[in-house]
Amino acid sequence: MAQSILQFTSTDPNTSASSTSLAFGSNVTAGSTLLALTMLNFTSLGATQFQDTLSNTYTLINKAQSSAGPGNQTFYLYAASNSHGGANTVQLNLATASAVRGLLILEVGGTAASPLDGSAHNDQASPGTGAGAVLSGSASNANQPALAIAFSLPIFTNSAPTAVSPYTSQGTFWGISTGAGRCEYQNLTSTGSQQATFTATAGTTEHLSLIAVLDALATIYQPFGGQAGFFVNDIVLQ
Repeated sequence: MAQSILQFTSTDPNTSASSTSLAFGSNVTAGSTLLALTMLNFTSLGATQFQDTLSNTYTLINKAQSSAGPGNQTFYLYAASNSHGGANTVQLNLATASAVRGLLILEVGGTAASPLDGSAHNDQASPGTGAGAVLSGSASNANQPALAIAFSLPIFTNSAPTAVSPYTSQGTFWGISTGAGRCEYQNLTSTGSQQATFTATAGTTEHLSLIAVLDALATIYQPFGGQAGFFVNDIVLQ
């Protein structure tokens, strides 16, 4: 199974509460990696941060904090690796009630059991509207094939940035009237420094961006007349 984003959904309640819940539209496939993204303002994550109905454990991948925006808004990216399968609702828990509690969840299929292979973040006060001027920060991956997933959010406007090739847009998220943030992805066949780029539609607005690289599941093969094995980074193990 090739790596791919199987499900992508978000909510931006814009009402004050101390938690946000969001269900995947279809059953989660066992072994998938789940990503949960939120941005908080004037508050912090609760003691349990993220939890779900499949009892997966979420760990922090990276975060980007605004240096110029109101309330030191912070963009958090969490992941649950090797998920259990079945119907699933993810819950974000806050330390105090807040109206800023958007939640984006993704299911990524075809990932390794421990897939995280690099992450980065970036904060740009005024990136301009030049092609690819919004940068995710550089993440270095040691393994391939892998999948890079990046997010960018302008924090003063609902004008989402656009994806830049070779990345492909997965869609927009949050925003009261339109999608304020953009998610994009790229399948990687090389190791080294990986940086996603976006083009801002509101270039004088501060942009927060994140990128994470997830390794692919090893490919199982059956040699002629031999013992089953699998490939890891072009090395055959038997």
